[in-house]
Amino acid sequence: MSEIEQKPRNGYFTSLGVAGYPIPKDPCGFLRTIPREEFFHVVNAYSKWMQVILMCRTTTEATIQAPRDLFARYGIPEILASDNGPQFTSVEFKEFLVRMGVKHLKSAPYHPKSNGAVEKCGQTFKNAMGAMSKQPGKVNEKLSTFLFQYRNTPHSTTGAPPTELFLRRRVRSRFSMLQPTSASNIKRKQLRQQEQAPQSKKDFDVGEKVWLRDYRGTDKWVDGVVIEKPGVVNYHIQSKERVVHRHADQLKRDDRLTTTGPDISVDRSEKDQPSPIESEDREDPTRQAEVTPPMTRRNPARNRRPPERLDL
Repeated sequence: MSEIEQKPRNGYFTSLGVAGYPIPKDPCGFLRTIPREEFFHVVNAYSKWMQVILMCRTTTEATIQAPRDLFARYGIPEILASDNGPQFTSVEFKEFLVRMGVKHLKSAPYHPKSNGAVEKCGQTFKNAMGAMSKQPGKVNEKLSTFLFQYRNTPHSTTGAPPTELFLRRRVRSRFSMLQPTSASNIKRKQLRQQEQAPQSKKDFDVGEKVWLRDYRGTDKWVDGVVIEKPGVVNYHIQSKERVVHRHADQLKRDDRLTTTGPDISVDRSEKDQPSPIESEDREDPTRQAEVTPPMTRRNPARNRRPPERLDL
């Protein structure tokens, strides 16, 4: 091929395939930004999770330590793809991946498209760091800001944020604080139910004498004293026999009794006697018979004649 001949056309797009879990394949590589910092760059092929590590040195030993730390945090991938840099083609790096059980794939020389995932994310990282170069702050602070924003932004390929696919959960951010959560929705609906509920609420104080529903004896209602209020509508009542637990709907306020001490004795004869108002309202059948005038017919009585039958 002559020197003036154009570069061959691009071949077909190929893919190694992505499994349905976050650690099948991790393309990696080195990046260099202005002002000449070196970064070890890893992208998860499934979730598009990006990991960028600021490197003080780019030796083989330092290059091996970077993926070792990532394996300890997130697990060991099945495949690790990289370019043909001297750190990745060294014997030490190859032996390290063999011990870890990782298959190493290397792109073709002078063909960065073979490792397109990490090259595209690297371009995004360089553009973001270049835009933040004039802002105050250290490189680590800018790196953390970029990674947080990138990981929580929906990816164009997956349609979901990398954190949701990689960590299997949504990460709390300042933007998510503006959106209603499940807890806030439940609390809002509970407050709405309380507003729509009847406003008449039974409330009893400790030491107050009440009538409580009895489910053992013959009397449906027995007297007692409130000794404790463990909840909003729950009460512990001291009756003559024992301490019982009752709901506010199972209690009645006795207006005859005052909130005095622990004496809870009640005169049964007084309880069974009707009040003066009730005795006055009751009707005496004999007196009613004397006062009630006899009923008179408004219409004349009907004269009923027997039917005339035909004798044959």
